[in-house]
Amino acid sequence: MKEFFPFESSAVALDAISSTNAGKAPEVLVNFLSEKFPMKKKSKVKLGVSDNKFAGAINEALEIQTTTSAVINELLRGFRTHFLQFLKSE
Repeated sequence: MKEFFPFESSAVALDAISSTNAGKAPEVLVNFLSEKFPMKKKSKVKLGVSDNKFAGAINEALEIQTTTSAVINELLRGFRTHFLQFLKSE
């Protein structure tokens, strides 16, 4: 894992999940990605996103190339399974 940003409070987390469920990019995510994601126009890096509507919202907000597929969903499943181990290794 390269970067991790915990929510400041449960209210911020609730707002972020509500925005995500509505297919909108939450402000905390937009700020995080604008700081940490390589924003070069010709970057070969793509952000893997599990939901097409949410991927479109991120692309619209930041003009980041996103990708959605079964492979991304499987990677996210594996990441969720081993999340605590990733945190311990930092």
